[in-house]
Amino acid sequence: STVDRRLAGDVETIIGKALEKDRSRRYQSASEFASDIRRYLADEPIQARPPSALYQLRKMALRHKPVVIGASIAGIVAIASVIVISFALASSIRDRNDLRRQTAIANAVNAFLNEDILAAASSDLEDRSSVTVRQVLDEASEAIEAGRFDDEPAVEAAIRLTIGRTYRELDRAEPHLEESLDLHLLTYPRESEPVTTAMNELGKLYSAQDRPEETIALWTEVLELKRKVFGESHQTTIISISNLGSIYREQRRYAEALPLHEEAHRLAIRHLPPDNDWRIVSTRHLASMYRDLERYAEAEPLFNESIDAMREHFGPHHNETLRAMNSLSLMYQELDRYEDAERMLREILATFLDRADPGHPNALAYRHNLGVLLLRTDREAEAVELFEENLPLMYDTLGRGHRGTIFTSMSLAEAYDDLGRPQ
Repeated sequence: STVDRRLAGDVETIIGKALEKDRSRRYQSASEFASDIRRYLADEPIQARPPSALYQLRKMALRHKPVVIGASIAGIVAIASVIVISFALASSIRDRNDLRRQTAIANAVNAFLNEDILAAASSDLEDRSSVTVRQVLDEASEAIEAGRFDDEPAVEAAIRLTIGRTYRELDRAEPHLEESLDLHLLTYPRESEPVTTAMNELGKLYSAQDRPEETIALWTEVLELKRKVFGESHQTTIISISNLGSIYREQRRYAEALPLHEEAHRLAIRHLPPDNDWRIVSTRHLASMYRDLERYAEAEPLFNESIDAMREHFGPHHNETLRAMNSLSLMYQELDRYEDAERMLREILATFLDRADPGHPNALAYRHNLGVLLLRTDREAEAVELFEENLPLMYDTLGRGHRGTIFTSMSLAEAYDDLGRPQ
């Protein structure tokens, strides 16, 4: 209790019993010691009892006897050996307090979003099922801006993070995610999991908004913090290494991207189990990195390894599986291996259409890629058939101004020209 007043009472009694110089009054085994710690953590009465005054006097009377000297030495040894356990117990108590705090915050967030906001958003509607996500978020935003949680910054930080994540799809996330980060920094140490989470979410928004320099700056700091908080072997650190590598790769800053993707893959192989999602994805990321650098001999086996793992782990219809296959098919085209590329693209398209609508954006992209391959291999008539099927679906799904629609329009025009149909 001289170190931390929260450790007074039962905790101090447990430590005192562990430090007793009289062996008969100490815990008789490690399991007995552990049992009392578990009782304390479960809010149950502990078995340890404070030494009585009579016992203290008897110990003082015996202090100068030779046998007490030996006991004192044993006590010193006991102190040295139990210090580590004492720190572990203190850490457990802090962890329990943190868990209770996080649980209280989660309960407050849940109650606010479900009982206050969702109920209020739908209370005036005859058909409650028609309430929209935007209505819920707008209600929540108004309540927060009105000062609902001025006295509870930790709760406000968590709610703004939740709202910001959802608003990200609606282009309304920035003020919430930025304010959430500010509140997290006021509430928690900079080197803590809540702060790294808030920073990471804001970085995702900057990335989606095509703000690479701000994304890189934020994710670089996130990675530094995660290395300190979690260590390099933790999955969340490996993900951050990969994310930072990906944003550099998107900017064609390959000299900075390559070592990050290689490190992420190396750490994933070393520390994550074979069926871990991110271990599998890190293999695909490194394969794509090698493909960008035209290191095809290194890229191909990694692509095949990741595709095999994805088929087994995610399933053949999963987006990650099909995305990896699509990347490999594009590499085959770069290598003029058109038969391999076409075989893979047709498999991708057929697999995807097993479970998806022909107008799905992914189906449109895969069909376009196949059409471009047919055009490249002088099969203009087949390419026109695909592009003519694709273009009306793109108008409906993506709109005429979307880059995918424009690329297909250009490709179809090129095919018409090759077929002698200038009109």
